[in-house]
Amino acid sequence: MLGQSADTSPPLTQHGIWRFHAPLAVTTLLTLLAQPMTSAALARLPSPRETLAVWPVVFMLLLVMRGWGLALQEITVAQARNPQALPVLRRFAYWVGGVTSGATALIAFSPLLDAYNGFVIHLPPALEPHMRVGVAAGLLMPFLTTLGSLMRGILVAAQQTGAAYRGMGINLAIHGILLALGVLLQLPGMWVAAGAFSLAAVAEYLYLAQQALPLWATGGAETVT
Repeated sequence: MLGQSADTSPPLTQHGIWRFHAPLAVTTLLTLLAQPMTSAALARLPSPRETLAVWPVVFMLLLVMRGWGLALQEITVAQARNPQALPVLRRFAYWVGGVTSGATALIAFSPLLDAYNGFVIHLPPALEPHMRVGVAAGLLMPFLTTLGSLMRGILVAAQQTGAAYRGMGINLAIHGILLALGVLLQLPGMWVAAGAFSLAAVAEYLYLAQQALPLWATGGAETVT
């Protein structure tokens, strides 16, 4: 059970390892699958050359900031048996998410982005406004990634991997719908790309939280063996 201190579980098996590993690995796969969808949408939106050139740079910058939150999945799974761990993990998640999103906002709205564009990646000046819009539109992604990772870790530890997969499916479906709407309405490309990622992450988090928080509140979920 979540919060159970005594280990009465049977020996770990290859099947048990797979059940732990798969939802965590698919999280990265989901992010990668969304990239071709986003590129296809950008090609059909205003200023396709500029946005297709800039979006991979924006995405990688956001991925670096989100990486701190992605690691929380494994930490949560590893600590799920500790009755004192979950409140600490919750505070840590808010801290990591807040700091990384705050740092993203600082980059987006300060000369730091100009320095990064000019001295690190040598982005052409004409593309810098698209870069700033993309980073600003995605500044909540690190926070959402951190909270989603916490909820996903709780579900995986409680053997509720089906809920974790459904959350990923919701994310991908919402992402696709938002991209299609952006193309239909011919909205600015960088807002469509970053906004679709962010709003899809909100939808996934809300579903995962609905499934995970009752387990957290009651401590009534067995860990995977």
